[in-house]
Amino acid sequence: MIQEMHINLNSGAKAPIDLVGGKGSSLLKLSSKFMVPKGFIITTFAFDAFIQENGINKLLIIDDKSTHLNLGKVRSRCKTSKLPKVLLRDIKKLLKENGISNVPLIIRSSATIEDSGKASFAGRFRTVINVKGMRNIENAIKEVYASAFTKDVLSYFNGIDKGIERIKMAIVIQELIIGEVSGVMFTRDPNTSDEKTLIEAVVGLNEGLVSGKITPSKFVYDNNRYTVENAEYIKQPNAFAIKKAGIRIIENSRDIRDFLNSKKIKEIGQLGQKIAEIFGAPQDIEWTMSDGKIYILQSRPITTYKSIYVDQTQVSNATDVFKGYAASKGVAKGKVKLVKSPRDWIPKGSILVADVLETDYPIDTIKKASAIITEDGGILSHAAIVARELRIPCVISVKNAMKSLKDGDYVVVDGSAGVVYKGENSSMAFDTVRSIDYSFIYDFSRMSKLGGTGAYYEEFDKLIIYYAEKEIRTSELESNLKGGFKGKKIIFGSGPKYFIYKMFLLNNKDPEMYKLSIGAIKASNSFNAKKFDSFSDILLAEAEHYLEDSKKFSNNKTTTGKRKALLNLMRAGWCYTLLNSIMCEGYAITAIYKRLQYTFKGNESEILDFLSDLDSGEAYENDKLGLRQKSRLEKVKEFYAAVRKWRLNSYPMFKDRGATGELYYKKLNKLIEELSKPKETMDKVREEAIAFSNPKSN
Repeated sequence: MIQEMHINLNSGAKAPIDLVGGKGSSLLKLSSKFMVPKGFIITTFAFDAFIQENGINKLLIIDDKSTHLNLGKVRSRCKTSKLPKVLLRDIKKLLKENGISNVPLIIRSSATIEDSGKASFAGRFRTVINVKGMRNIENAIKEVYASAFTKDVLSYFNGIDKGIERIKMAIVIQELIIGEVSGVMFTRDPNTSDEKTLIEAVVGLNEGLVSGKITPSKFVYDNNRYTVENAEYIKQPNAFAIKKAGIRIIENSRDIRDFLNSKKIKEIGQLGQKIAEIFGAPQDIEWTMSDGKIYILQSRPITTYKSIYVDQTQVSNATDVFKGYAASKGVAKGKVKLVKSPRDWIPKGSILVADVLETDYPIDTIKKASAIITEDGGILSHAAIVARELRIPCVISVKNAMKSLKDGDYVVVDGSAGVVYKGENSSMAFDTVRSIDYSFIYDFSRMSKLGGTGAYYEEFDKLIIYYAEKEIRTSELESNLKGGFKGKKIIFGSGPKYFIYKMFLLNNKDPEMYKLSIGAIKASNSFNAKKFDSFSDILLAEAEHYLEDSKKFSNNKTTTGKRKALLNLMRAGWCYTLLNSIMCEGYAITAIYKRLQYTFKGNESEILDFLSDLDSGEAYENDKLGLRQKSRLEKVKEFYAAVRKWRLNSYPMFKDRGATGELYYKKLNKLIEELSKPKETMDKVREEAIAFSNPKSN
């Protein structure tokens, strides 16, 4: 047992989450391939020994005489008890081995329930910064242990006291890297699921960003084109820094541009993609930069990037409109309650308005809010993460919100658009509806052209979703829908999916691509893991074949040769799109969803829980299911395993062969430029290349 009380981060060891917690597990994976601050993990064995030796386990038992745990007593016992002597001795030894005996340390929680694919517990457990000396290290460890026993943590378990028994706490002890710039990145957009890495950064320590007290600079990195798509530098008059008394806000005279140029932002974005590949899922990553070196502080799954729900609304008659950043999707209406302290009470259903939503705001208070508005903070802050996990609409960085709004004001909060509407007469043209977001499980076969608008739409029982590069006025939609508009809700689909749909139509003019597209649809709808696997292998082989053909014509100076080279390069890329975007993210997910609708008799809550557990790898538990339902779910799991395998591996496999990635797009764009005539669009050049594949056009 003694030797399992601790593990060095640089040991290369593989340890289960039950032993090292969520944070510890991810750092062990990262430490051999990336720059991770030196340190070690105190395992859950040490936590169990501490709890039992000090009789704390007896305080966690609810008997017939008591109905609730005395959490204050549990925390007090944690802080006043002693750590096992053997553990303190080993900590001294480990500090020396890692060369961090005389440097500032950071003592961090790594609970077994923390940083999972289902819930992050962002900011709910204790982290102690700038720790020096064995006495302070021991006290910091006990503070972290005590933070496992709070009402906030239990709120994640819906207030059920027996959930406390599931908590095991490991602890990560590392050298404190004091970076010039720190930040957070999400390797996929948590609101739209677009293939873009969102990066937020502040001067100094990350505390300013994750707490929401400093509005960060924001950057968008395109995962497919390997470019920085957008850079929004925000002037930061303040920064968080280490002082003798602890972490303090100081005046900041440094410009973040001095540290983060486009080359460095690109490097951070690429690091994020490499980390996401290692874990096989989009990641929420904290980092810091010191002397130009980027250190990875932690990585955890994004808990909200694949929500299958959407809310829709249209607002009219607002007297004031305030704009901020969309931090959590959805729409809500209600009366404002200004909150200046975590201790402030709010009525259930209120619109919570605060300067910042710090990590010490009780979860129960946040749960009462129908929506959240803050003056400062970023969409990757702890508060924004918690809002998304609780599915509460949230708009952040609304300037002067605390002055412009007052208690009792009626507002509509659109968390999807990042807009707040104020006014007693503000009304929603459509009621807010929680419904399935068919833009995620889109089915191209159901799309129809929307009059002369250049958009396409799908029509369901009480729902219309339209796909366009730009939003279209409601009146224009009404006139083009020819009477089918009345009583239906309208959702705007995303631009990237519209682009894929255009390419879908374009490539289906190519006979070879048409056959592959039909095969992809059949394989996805078959609900047969072996058929899905087999056709995915075919697409990979076809991509290699087309790349070889493209190579033969790539040096040809004639227009005909270049068009053939472009055609085959497009075919290779379309094989990747067919598998990744249309099969794995489209038809296969639709097939799974339809099967789950039948199994759960349309219960959306049960479907969401099952999908969430399925994607995070956790066991789904439901005692009410019969044998037939369980049998159907086993088939869903088998099919989903095949889909997930290809979704996670298709990008590196196609990239290695040159059918996607930076080099692929360089070749593609070069050929398009060489074939372009004045005022000719990219689509036109592609259409001309495809014309060579169609016998009727030759």
